[in-house]
Amino acid sequence: MTDAAQSERGVITFHVGVPKTGTTSIQRHLAANAECLASELAVITPEPGKTLSRLAEHAARYSLRASTEAEQKLTGSIQALRQQVDAIPGPCLVSHETLLGASPGRAGETRLFPAAHKILSMIDAQFAPRPVCYVVFTREIETWKRSMHAQAVKTDQYTAPLADFLSETQAIIGWEDLRRRLRVALEDRVSFLNMEAALTDAAPSAALLHHIGVSDRTIAEMQPMSKRLKVRPVPAALEFLRHLNTVDLSPQQRQRIVDIVTQNQSLFSRAPAPSMAEL
Repeated sequence: MTDAAQSERGVITFHVGVPKTGTTSIQRHLAANAECLASELAVITPEPGKTLSRLAEHAARYSLRASTEAEQKLTGSIQALRQQVDAIPGPCLVSHETLLGASPGRAGETRLFPAAHKILSMIDAQFAPRPVCYVVFTREIETWKRSMHAQAVKTDQYTAPLADFLSETQAIIGWEDLRRRLRVALEDRVSFLNMEAALTDAAPSAALLHHIGVSDRTIAEMQPMSKRLKVRPVPAALEFLRHLNTVDLSPQQRQRIVDIVTQNQSLFSRAPAPSMAEL
């Protein structure tokens, strides 16, 4: 296929996070409405063990240690996604929250996605000459860092309390450095949307879809989300998980406990002491 034919097949949009900005809700809303969107847009969201999830993991590993081997694996996974996308005849939306690299709290990372511009430039190079644009969601930075601490405890076996995490990440004071690096690499093909202004519980993907040009009629026809996802574990449950991270468990054992805790958070809520009549 010629370069001109490739460029005429429709824009590929990468929704690249950041984590804890409603990405899971957006992806579930997109996946639930894939048929409704199909006339205007194909959607690729994460599935365990599939191409996009492997790409995200390789992006995280590359950002933590940019070795030749890590770069080769990342390049290979981008090429595999390119093959998947090329099988789609029209525009495509690819959504994954960790395509910018490892988040603060993972494996000692304390910076704000320092390899993000390199990773997206690699994606850009492998997808050329297809037209590609990128969308990043942001959030009030201090609230975001608190959510990232909870996420690091829950998924990355982070063991330190919130005060230590905030101290480790004190150099992260806003999004401007990330904006600057991505705009140098991608110019006007990267956009930033604000989570607080853009997301709604019933239609979390609506602002993203409107931004990339999906018609208002199609967006209005989408089924709403029926259940709001929890943002983070309650404090006592999070503290339990933080201490759990210091225990020598297999990944499978730990995940089972994490699932039990997150699904039964009422066990960690403070209940009023029973009255004498109730004893």
